Amino acid sequence: MALEKTAPAAKNNELQKVARLLGGSRILARRLSSALDAHE
Repeated sequence: MALEKTAPAAKNNELQKVARLLGGSRILARRLSSALDAHE
């Protein structure tokens, strides 16, 4: 795609967003699993 060549900064922003989302979901998953463990 031509957009990838013209906007490397935008691609970096997307990568940061994804990394932030992954980090957030990892924390959420940890909280969920610990909450489930507490329930048992």
